[in-house]
Amino acid sequence: MEVYLHLGAHKTATTFIQQSMQSNAETLAKSGIFAPKLEDIRAAITPGMAGKPMLGFEECISLILPESGVFHGVMPERLILSDENIIGYPAEIFAKGVFYLDAKQRLKVLKSWLPVAPTKIVFAVRPYTTFFSSAYAQWLGPFAKKHGPKKRFIPREVIHEKIAGLKRGWPAIMRDLQKVFPDSQIIVKEYSAAPEYLQEMFEILLGDSAGELKYNAGYFWNRGLSADLVSELESQLAKGEASPESVAKIRAQRSKNPSDLGAHFWPDDQRAALLQRYETDIRTLKGMTNNKLIWAG
Repeated sequence: MEVYLHLGAHKTATTFIQQSMQSNAETLAKSGIFAPKLEDIRAAITPGMAGKPMLGFEECISLILPESGVFHGVMPERLILSDENIIGYPAEIFAKGVFYLDAKQRLKVLKSWLPVAPTKIVFAVRPYTTFFSSAYAQWLGPFAKKHGPKKRFIPREVIHEKIAGLKRGWPAIMRDLQKVFPDSQIIVKEYSAAPEYLQEMFEILLGDSAGELKYNAGYFWNRGLSADLVSELESQLAKGEASPESVAKIRAQRSKNPSDLGAHFWPDDQRAALLQRYETDIRTLKGMTNNKLIWAG
């Protein structure tokens, strides 16, 4: 059996990709491909990256294999583990001022658990300006729901300072992957809101089976909070007025065109610095390419 890893990153349409593979589970099974449900991965596998007890590989996969379908308890030809949380959490960026700092250690745990080296590791990157602002908008809701008025809200200005001081970026994640999985092919794709991005990601993960995948290509999957909604949520949190109900009401208004958040989230000088840093890091990534690390554009 070959193993594929789809490790994100966060905010690169991972949820849509996971849901699409799950809704086509029977079709993929006919080609010998098994992509476990995200909730199964996060219950049985991902916690092990942080040191929690986990079952052995075969026992774990047998447990989460579909009870019905073409596998009938037999291991699939290809296993696709898709969970962006395997390498860490965006919340660490805002709470601790780190950028997937524990990724290497978490990957080492994964390596020791897997019976074979992954054949392919798929990873998408995104410009820092929109990656951080989108992750921040997503983080606000759970923060409010979990802490409510009991914990002091971290204002955006502090977040800006933390991000400006980050010493790691996308190249560091690729180096972590290369060091832990030197024999695996790593394919890096640049995120885009265009439908073509999804199709190319499916082709990388599924090969010929991507042509059999059925999903709504017209569905607007790149939803998020607008700048106004983020400001409203920030205001409630800062005043201690946020409640699960008010947060849910704001987050229900996710926009099909949240791009203005990326434009208004940053001070002009920091936005320019992040854009320059991303360009520099992408040049670094492209300079790292070889027969094992492939830049897919």
